[in-house]
Amino acid sequence: MKYKLIIWSAVIGLAIVAIIAGCEKAELKGDRVANIPPTISWSNVPLPDSVFRSNAKVYWFGKDIDGEIKGYYYFVALESQVGADPDVYINQLPELSQWHYTDSTVVTVRLYAPENEQDTLPQYVYAKCVDNDGAFSNTIYRRFSRINHLPVTILGDCPGSTTDSMALGDVVWCLPETTSLWKGLKVTWAGKDTIDFPDDQPDFDYEWKLYGPYDTSSGIANALTLADTAGHTPINSSLDSTTLSVWVKDKEHTFLDLRTGVYIFVVRVRDDAQAPDPTAAWRKFMAVEPVWISNPADVRDVILSQATEFYNAALPGYPLRNNPPNFPDSLIAFYTTMVENSGYTISIFDTARNNQNYAPPIPVEVLAKFRMVIVDNLDFSKPDLKDPISSNRYCKAFNDYLAIGGKIWVIGRQAFCASLSTSPNREREDFIPQSLAYQYFNLSGASYGPLNSTPVAEFNHAKSILPVFENLFIDSLRCAQLRQFGISKVDVVERSSGLSQTLFTFGSINADTSHYEDLPVAVRFEPTSRLYKTAYFSFPLYLMDNSEGQVQHIFDVMLAWFLDDQPI
Repeated sequence: MKYKLIIWSAVIGLAIVAIIAGCEKAELKGDRVANIPPTISWSNVPLPDSVFRSNAKVYWFGKDIDGEIKGYYYFVALESQVGADPDVYINQLPELSQWHYTDSTVVTVRLYAPENEQDTLPQYVYAKCVDNDGAFSNTIYRRFSRINHLPVTILGDCPGSTTDSMALGDVVWCLPETTSLWKGLKVTWAGKDTIDFPDDQPDFDYEWKLYGPYDTSSGIANALTLADTAGHTPINSSLDSTTLSVWVKDKEHTFLDLRTGVYIFVVRVRDDAQAPDPTAAWRKFMAVEPVWISNPADVRDVILSQATEFYNAALPGYPLRNNPPNFPDSLIAFYTTMVENSGYTISIFDTARNNQNYAPPIPVEVLAKFRMVIVDNLDFSKPDLKDPISSNRYCKAFNDYLAIGGKIWVIGRQAFCASLSTSPNREREDFIPQSLAYQYFNLSGASYGPLNSTPVAEFNHAKSILPVFENLFIDSLRCAQLRQFGISKVDVVERSSGLSQTLFTFGSINADTSHYEDLPVAVRFEPTSRLYKTAYFSFPLYLMDNSEGQVQHIFDVMLAWFLDDQPI
């Protein structure tokens, strides 16, 4: 049986070889069948002579009975070019390299748009297809017309938050790189054409340019009145990295690393017919780079913001402008001596307020020159730093300063609190998340008592928590300038987290009965990012005893921590 299977296998193998050999010897006979060119036809939409407000979506179909369609070519010609007979123009059509190619039977064809919005521009779309053998079909055409309304450019967010193209708005900060809090100078824009596109707006193209910086006095003055950038060279502009076209699809851009000066941003939109808005949208803004970054050799150390309000009524606890004489000058002299004795420079932003709601903010271009701000808030009735940052320009200035790496030391009473009732009960205030205290000082709230109706106030010393400091006691002679023994309205604060550090606590004249004994009255804070530094002393250091240099030592240690990163 095994022998028979071997014989049959051999026979079958020989038969297969013979068949293959016979096939190799066979030859094709007859003439090769000629390729039949493909054909192309229009679909029934859009109809001939249709008028479009935007580019036309057209439909065609090709047929190849002996192969397959590989693609379609189309060309758009104005009726003024075509002449009276579109069939004759077929022989005048340009070479294939100037046609548009697609492999789809549905395509959006860019039509020519009239320059005048009142005109209708007739034109022809010619089309043909090609098969897998490279043969082309007949050429077909259809007449369409286009009307067009020019788009309008709309500017959205822009540095300085102004809608006036000739005004600067708020001065803004600029850094070389983004940080956890500063995200760059963002500009947004859009295009609009509700006549041609009454529903959703299409994906327009945009071209933008940035001019500047105008950084001299005369240059800034000229930039503020400039109404045309002709003859000016942009320092930055739009560019599509793929097509190398100045027209891009982006609708926003974030600027970094701008030098101090005035800038002009210009943007315009063009529609699907490549017709641009004849009037570009633009904004002017002034950016300021911190001097400690742009020119460290010229940076200064400390600027004092005198936020104390002085009064005319001789009430216990209130500072008077001229009792003692020239009281504001005494405060300035105190801070000047303390800072200079610590080995640093100081400048004064003196407001000497009287019956003003808030202290005026320090301008950005001034803040940029200083590594640190000390806020003197000897009084307690004006909540200069209390309101939400967005509604208080004084807070907003410091918010922006800290966000780019500034340092602030607030010294005074109730700097972050509103004036509450004068009842003898303990008062408590939570700081809202939108407040400067909550966001940058790591403080969640504060408590304080009423204004004392007698000359004796509760707070009479500050207890040191750290061995580097000594306990601080009041200066009786200076407290007498406020017609008090002790200091009223000293708030005790609550820290939001353990990231901040208590330096001093409340020391009361009646420790056994005080609501505030041993609660924090001085706190410092540096976030994990180490971007900025803050500290709050809720008792005026001007009113504390410095007979043995105790207050001076506090300035020495705190300023070294703020400005030279020395540990405490």
